[in-house]
Amino acid sequence: AVEIPYVMGIIGTRSLSKEIPGIRDIKAKNRERIERGVQAVIALEALRKHRDDAAALEAFERHKANLGFGLLLKKYVADVRQATPDIIERAVIARHGHAGVGNRREKTTLLVAEGFLEWRRGDIAAAYHTVRRALLITGQISKAGDFLNYYWGDPAEAGKLLAELRTYQAKNLSTLSRE
Repeated sequence: AVEIPYVMGIIGTRSLSKEIPGIRDIKAKNRERIERGVQAVIALEALRKHRDDAAALEAFERHKANLGFGLLLKKYVADVRQATPDIIERAVIARHGHAGVGNRREKTTLLVAEGFLEWRRGDIAAAYHTVRRALLITGQISKAGDFLNYYWGDPAEAGKLLAELRTYQAKNLSTLSRE
């Protein structure tokens, strides 16, 4: 067999100057993202308990891109604060170095959290589109109330959000039908 150095880099990046990261680099990056994701999970749990917690909202906004990585630890520990370096390593290895927000449940949890935060900020249009996308991903569009309650955990708050989303939808559908 003939070995040609850098061919995978050229094929993978379509560039002579870009480099494909190795598995060690990917795992190190994912380990860092899991550690930052723990902060996102902690902030989200705090927001679920105290929805007006400005510090938790700020922490969630800062770390929300890593929420899926932090949720990987839920497979190993109930409370992500208890995650040891060994448990974090198990989470990194379990995903074969690709600990991204890859599965549907992680994406959906992130979308629902984002939708609730947009709603709290008063941006009902953004919340509508974010939650609708989560509903479409899971195929739960006809069971929105159960869906939101499952992912958010507070039936009263999920009901308020759902009512406002339905009002928003009704206003926009009636506006579109008149045009």
